[in-house]
Amino acid sequence: MMQAASHSTLSDLVTGHLTALVRDAAAVNRHSRRGGRVSAAGGQASAKRRRLVHQDDVNLALSWRGDDVLHVGSAGPPPTSSSGEGGSEGAKTSRRVDLNEYLRSDMGGIVPPSELGMTVRWLAVEGVSPADEKAGGGDVTPALLLGDLGDGGRARDGDEDDGRESIRIRELQHRLLSEELRLYYSRVTSAVSSPDDPDGTAAALRSVASDTGIQELVPFLSRFVSSGLGSRRNLVRTEYCRRLVRLFDAMLDNRGVHLDLHLHQMLTPVSTCVVARKLSDGPRGDHWALRNEAGAALVKACRRYGTQYATMKPRVVRLLATQALRHDRPRATQYGGICALGMFGPRAVDAFLLPAARGYWVRWEEEMDELSSSGPTPGGRGDAASKAAKMNELSMCQQAMLDAMRVFLQEVSPAEQAGRVDGESLSDVFGERLIPMLPERSDYMLSVL
Repeated sequence: MMQAASHSTLSDLVTGHLTALVRDAAAVNRHSRRGGRVSAAGGQASAKRRRLVHQDDVNLALSWRGDDVLHVGSAGPPPTSSSGEGGSEGAKTSRRVDLNEYLRSDMGGIVPPSELGMTVRWLAVEGVSPADEKAGGGDVTPALLLGDLGDGGRARDGDEDDGRESIRIRELQHRLLSEELRLYYSRVTSAVSSPDDPDGTAAALRSVASDTGIQELVPFLSRFVSSGLGSRRNLVRTEYCRRLVRLFDAMLDNRGVHLDLHLHQMLTPVSTCVVARKLSDGPRGDHWALRNEAGAALVKACRRYGTQYATMKPRVVRLLATQALRHDRPRATQYGGICALGMFGPRAVDAFLLPAARGYWVRWEEEMDELSSSGPTPGGRGDAASKAAKMNELSMCQQAMLDAMRVFLQEVSPAEQAGRVDGESLSDVFGERLIPMLPERSDYMLSVL
């Protein structure tokens, strides 16, 4: 049985709802010509008259209130007044309806609940609604997680915990946006996709970085960036990937938008642009600049959202370290990882790069000496171009390591440096290259410079 408090509350709610509904239905009836006047006192001419409320009046009142209409069959035409003998009007008496009998006959055996219940469901936040097993319906797309990259530089879905499922989000609907936002989105994506209008691209990126009214476009811009950088075909389009990374960087610069719910979709593709094996389909593509810009964007994202998500920065740094500090990785991958780790500051350089700096430098010097000492090969121009490309890769890796060493030597005090590294061993390996990096410039340093 229903408890007394619940019974009283439910009765008050039903009474108030029915009273308001009948009042609205009577108002609809007054403004229509449906039905007729019937007597309330058994046909006495002097008695007070009232109008009969029809079921159509109730349905119109429900529609006006935004509720569902009643799907019941008509019980016949409303009773109309008729003239009796002597000119007096009489009314047909309506049959009383027993609600209990109606519930027992038309409810189909469904027993009304004896207690009130409540179910917790996810609400849609900024156009994104996580899927619920109980809710069901609709196509869902699994969210990307920041995982380790394979040999080909492609990100794998999921992380170490294979048994843990990722959050799912529902498909985005462009029709939910206003016409102005749809036009804004088309202008921005067209400018980023077009390589022939650098001024238009720069203007679009400045607008994304400063406009505070584009929060509703964040899910769509995030999907645009992630789908563009996540395509294997687009990874060799260096300039297009650079524009997508700049769009991600512009979204990070905008303090009026929040990327919390969509940041995970873009971190993995941007990380791919840092440590991928191949990011250019020819010598014209500047994939070195793409790796630098993608690494800077990762560092900016970790600095802005690292305090909210404690595992975000460690996972990104671990990804970069595992890709850069392996001898079997390509030189381009090592370059991207070293550059990004150097941008994270002296602590990251001290923890990951300094222990491996001497070994890497010695190996690179040996490879450069071997390439320099080898004479021209009978293969012709193709072998010469391959040799020049390898020399360039080694030079870029050495420059990235020197830049990371500069971050540590210039931002860490000499006393702490003495406790962390062996200055003599570093001098033996790097030689005079470390002199411009020292914070205190002596006369000898100035003469070298």
